[in-house]
Amino acid sequence: MPTSLNARVTIVLTIIGAFSISAFVLSIVSLTIERDPVTATTTELNTVRTQKTPRIRVDLHASDLVGHGVYNLGKKALKGTDVELQGFAFVHHAPSSKEHQSAIKKFGSHADSSGTCYTFLAEGAYWKQTKNWYINTINTEGLSSSFLLNTAKTAANQWNNNLIVNPLGTGFATTTKTVSLDAPDGDNVILFGSIGTGGVLAVTYTWGVFDGPIGSRELIEWDMVFDEQDWNWGDADSTPSVYDFQSVCTHELGHAIGMGDLYNSACTAQTMFGSVGPGSTSKRTLATGDIVGVQTLYGDPVTDSNDSDSDTGSSLLSGQYITAKVILLSFVLIQMTAI
Repeated sequence: MPTSLNARVTIVLTIIGAFSISAFVLSIVSLTIERDPVTATTTELNTVRTQKTPRIRVDLHASDLVGHGVYNLGKKALKGTDVELQGFAFVHHAPSSKEHQSAIKKFGSHADSSGTCYTFLAEGAYWKQTKNWYINTINTEGLSSSFLLNTAKTAANQWNNNLIVNPLGTGFATTTKTVSLDAPDGDNVILFGSIGTGGVLAVTYTWGVFDGPIGSRELIEWDMVFDEQDWNWGDADSTPSVYDFQSVCTHELGHAIGMGDLYNSACTAQTMFGSVGPGSTSKRTLATGDIVGVQTLYGDPVTDSNDSDSDTGSSLLSGQYITAKVILLSFVLIQMTAI
């Protein structure tokens, strides 16, 4: 073999060997850095330190409180349009907080006369189109981007999987999108920040049309903030001292698609029960009332429950907890009186 050709072959073999060694080293490294998916990598932590964290602070005013954990945000135009939407903020209190106890005392338990364990933000107010959402994964809890995104997706699928529609769409991770607190901006975003109102774990802003003809009502946007200043978040299975991100996220996403809080002591097993303590994972999975409620609001996946004689639950924003049974009974009594 000529010397020049021999040299070329040697070079090629050397290059191939180098690639093989590199591949081997990379495989070893990939095996070495296996970790708890909850924990952020060093790169992710450095990103938190070097990138400006969106220091969102939610401040709700007592004068806007219209129900247990419900604040009226007024009507605002969707940014860039002339479409005017009504906004409400739904707060999730820590069960031990004085604010939670005060709200229970002021507004009662919200137990409706039918005994059904579900309630709506407003009858007919639901998503009439699929809309994707984002989770800003910057946080000071040391939680990884993959954990936050995948956990939020799992929470969303608790609702999506019980419907023939897909109101919550698909979630995407971001480090740039933020929430709009003064008016709807067209994006559905989850992020970590601080909440000035005492004793609040998380707050969900919901914008839409909640009054007028039932057929014209709908939900248009939601945003969600988890308070990382006063509370610790994570996977309560592995760290029982924290608030379980999946449990609270599943509850908050219920508000995002039109479900209201429950405070009836008979409904404590439901995801939409308005209180959860640290270490609890019980709200990760929807209970019977949650499923019946959301299927009633959107239409049962097997039979349209709007055409059935099942209870319709109650409407949280109406101020009157009147069920279909009560309305039907009143109608029958009127007809009997007329006879």
